[in-house]
Amino acid sequence: MDNYDRGAALKALDNLEKLLLKGRPGADEGIDDPVVNERYEALREQLKLVQRHLRELSAGRLSDSISSRGYTFGLLSTLQSNLLHVTWQAGRIASGDLTQRIDFLDELSESFNTMTAALEESRRKLEERQAELVELNLRLKEEVEERRRAEEGLAMANHKLKILSSVTRHDALNQLTVLQGYLELSQPMADDPKLRRYLERMDVAADIIAELIDFGKKYEMLGTEGERWASLSGILSGIGPDPQVHDGCEGVEVLADPLIDKVFYNLYDNTLRHSGGASRVDVSYRLEGDDMVLAWQDDGQGVPQAEKERIFERGVGENTGLGLFLIKEILEISGVGIAERGVPGEGARFEMRVPAGKWRYSD
Repeated sequence: MDNYDRGAALKALDNLEKLLLKGRPGADEGIDDPVVNERYEALREQLKLVQRHLRELSAGRLSDSISSRGYTFGLLSTLQSNLLHVTWQAGRIASGDLTQRIDFLDELSESFNTMTAALEESRRKLEERQAELVELNLRLKEEVEERRRAEEGLAMANHKLKILSSVTRHDALNQLTVLQGYLELSQPMADDPKLRRYLERMDVAADIIAELIDFGKKYEMLGTEGERWASLSGILSGIGPDPQVHDGCEGVEVLADPLIDKVFYNLYDNTLRHSGGASRVDVSYRLEGDDMVLAWQDDGQGVPQAEKERIFERGVGENTGLGLFLIKEILEISGVGIAERGVPGEGARFEMRVPAGKWRYSD
């Protein structure tokens, strides 16, 4: 009898051990002793219930009702309550309440509290940065508004200056026309050779004044209308005929200030005035990397080596000394450089470097 009881007990323990460690009991052959069997069955059901509650809690399902009593079920109920409270606090944090802290879960409390403190500090810094950005934005708005007012004032001042310049230029040209008319009428009446020379010099001075007024008008327009694509052949076709301009730039366009045509007209005028009798002008181009180099080459006397750098300065040269200066200014507006690279005695050669994006082949 004792051996039978011992064997039944071992089978019961074996079943409980499999249920505890593997989650499922072994084959249940039953226990003959009804009292032992009843307690065994009750214990096995409680162990299954504990496992079910643990399975739900470990999966994060916290709504499972724990109604059983006893020490183990009390621990499960406390764990469930703690997890529910942590879940609630996490929801509060998600809604923006970063003051939440835990003081009942030991190591988890420390990690949780460190996390919320870090979040709170990050939010504080973010709010400080946001306040700085708001202040900066206000300052920028004020600066933009101040700049807008300044630009409007500048535009109005420029408008008034243009009107004044236009009226003054118009009146000056009218008076200059009167002066030139009287000079023309006076010259045949001047019997004294010395007086005639004076009148001729006055006439030359009047012509120079007219050129200066025309330069002022062109320079005032420089950079005011934006850039546009211009056909080099279209510009060159209107220049000539003596000396003849040979166009080697067919199909090439440049993106430049609308005064770009004045560049080539002034180069032609420079050839007429200073080449010493050039009979031909060749305009060509070559590519250097992504840049294009335009060349204006005449067969005149060329430019002395010592003057190559100075000829683009304002006031250098005969008459007004503004032709090449205006050329340089117009080209610089579009980022185009110009230099004289001819051989003295073999003709002048003006090279203009047009950067990538500022030239193209026409369709």
